[in-house]
Amino acid sequence: MPNLVPDVETHGIIITDQVGNVLLAPPTKPFKNVYELAKISRGLSSMITYRDRLRDVLLEGVPVKCNKKCNKYVETQEGIWVFFEDGTQEFCNILVGADGINSPSKFVI
Repeated sequence: MPNLVPDVETHGIIITDQVGNVLLAPPTKPFKNVYELAKISRGLSSMITYRDRLRDVLLEGVPVKCNKKCNKYVETQEGIWVFFEDGTQEFCNILVGADGINSPSKFVI
């Protein structure tokens, strides 16, 4: 069986038959870091990757706020303002709600 990790790490997937012959190989674009994700046109792209790989990419040089509850966010031309329940706010280029499969953030973001 072919090793699918390199394909997944380029944020795409190749569909093969049972012996490894390529049946479908959609065009993919490798991302070098999380900031390249901000350049993707919204609603026009999707990405398939392993959760561990996504976590590693997101944590590379990116400030992470843990144990915070997001009340709302406001998108501007310059980026995104995020407002937290404790009264603090942050400005960012990319907002990720990573609070699990039963994510309450999916109702906010």
